[in-house]
Amino acid sequence: MDKIGILYGTEHEFPEILVSRINTLGKDKIEARKIKIGALLSNDNNDYKVILDLVSHEVPFYASYLKLAVMNGADVVNNPFIISPFEQFFNVALCNKLEIKMPKTVILPSKELPANTSPSTMTNLDYPLDWNNLFEYVGFPGMIKPNRFDLSHTEMTVYNKNEFFAAYDITGNKPFIYQEYIEFEKYFRSFIISAKHAITLEYDPEMPRHKRYIEPKEKIDEEILNRTTNAGIKYAKASCLDFMAVDFGLINGNIYVIDFHTPPEVRHNELPNGLYNELVEITANSLIERAKLDKTDTTNYRISDFFRK
Repeated sequence: MDKIGILYGTEHEFPEILVSRINTLGKDKIEARKIKIGALLSNDNNDYKVILDLVSHEVPFYASYLKLAVMNGADVVNNPFIISPFEQFFNVALCNKLEIKMPKTVILPSKELPANTSPSTMTNLDYPLDWNNLFEYVGFPGMIKPNRFDLSHTEMTVYNKNEFFAAYDITGNKPFIYQEYIEFEKYFRSFIISAKHAITLEYDPEMPRHKRYIEPKEKIDEEILNRTTNAGIKYAKASCLDFMAVDFGLINGNIYVIDFHTPPEVRHNELPNGLYNELVEITANSLIERAKLDKTDTTNYRISDFFRK
């Protein structure tokens, strides 16, 4: 019997419902279960055909387990070799390549020296930076935020050069990005599954979490739905990420990508009930479909293949 393993953390409702649904649909041929991990041996084998990872971005030890599982033939969603170094600036550059609109963005070297380095380490850094070129490109207002997800830092909105430098001075020894601030007319979030299914909702980022998603009184405009779906799937394919959410903003008829969630948080008390059930069903069937494949699609772990001419 082929096994599907689910790796998760604090949020347990979605993965537990998913396990139950897969076991119902699997009809004694495919079994889903919660993964249990002890101390890993370098020659440990893998018990799972497919693994859905919802927590390794918070627990580095789990990331090591998943990379070992890939080496032993598992199909891991999302690709652990991509998730580990997931960063904002790469996402912007990738979207530019794919001709998907994102706010103008600059990555800044860390204000302080990186840990365990000295000034001589920074021989290749061209400093002082060309600040005027940076400000001319992004403009004001803008947002300073971590290049990689970091709970210890928050996003800061700045409206002039003095505010920019005051914010930059407290960023420490990690690289941050400076990004164009756009006040959008509407916001949408697309959940992307297996780089071919999309569930899109309108949301209000100013509302409390449990009221953020707007109950659909009418269908999202078909053109907007097509554009967000196409952009989300296009990005998922190019980045080799198969379970994620993409945030979009609408302004003057233009759709911009704002942010990425890998993996997305899926909470029953936040999502409209029908869409939550649809997300469970599509995810369960997609994992079963992958488990039925004779062999893991190893191209999923070769992101460079997407950029070869």
